[in-house]
Amino acid sequence: MLCHLVYVSTAVAPMRDQDLAELLVQARANNERRAITGMLLYKDGRFIQILEGHEEQVQASFERIRKDERHTAVDLLWLRYAQYRDFPDWTMGFLNADEVDPETLKGYSPFLERDLRYEEFIQNSTEVHEMLQVFKENPGGLVK
Repeated sequence: MLCHLVYVSTAVAPMRDQDLAELLVQARANNERRAITGMLLYKDGRFIQILEGHEEQVQASFERIRKDERHTAVDLLWLRYAQYRDFPDWTMGFLNADEVDPETLKGYSPFLERDLRYEEFIQNSTEVHEMLQVFKENPGGLVK
């Protein structure tokens, strides 16, 4: 069954552009093998990622992600069944939101300016999903 999984985490050290590029190459290769699509957002040392695909593959990928030592505080926001993919053509879209002025985006929300704690994400899970969609629809700075 198709599902969407969204999690947040915190980098154990600041991620340089090269670190993020290497992470993206690895994620895309892994996701392509597993027929997983999605998007990864990085801002102020925090990650927000949506993985979508068949539940077994998504769950297995998430378990590998939980064990990745490049980040900590890996918190599942939701796992939902879906009828379709939001990012069907992206093995892993990526945006370093530190390099984007969100106020220039159509559908801008001040969500990313808040203290990005787990509780904030949980209380605003719909807003998180909408935010990811805004970045999808406004590809300035987005690496597909």
